[in-house]
Amino acid sequence: MKRRAKKTDGNQSTIVDGLRAHGVSVRVTSMVGDGFADAVCGYHGLTALLEIKMPLPTMTSLKGGRRGGKRLLMAEELAARDPLEDLTPAEKKFHAEWQGQPIAIVRSLQEALAVFGLD
Repeated sequence: MKRRAKKTDGNQSTIVDGLRAHGVSVRVTSMVGDGFADAVCGYHGLTALLEIKMPLPTMTSLKGGRRGGKRLLMAEELAARDPLEDLTPAEKKFHAEWQGQPIAIVRSLQEALAVFGLD
């Protein structure tokens, strides 16, 4: 069976570069596929797997209430969302079967830095 290259989220390089600028070791693993996390990171003895996702569109990020035909989310809706909701079926399976430290789902450099207490 021929494998397709995994599509990476557009903010991945910004997050990876930002983490490295703060002294975090980062190995991009988005090409592994099969639901594996996008990056393996280490900082001061802590190892974390990061699943990088695009930021969610919010009412404050755009005017008009819609982007690309999709309704934008209100702050209350964002707070109530299941963080696993945007994962692919393979990613959900990997997250469910992973027995190590929980995989961090991050949408911004700030969220990624918070994983290591650097926020």
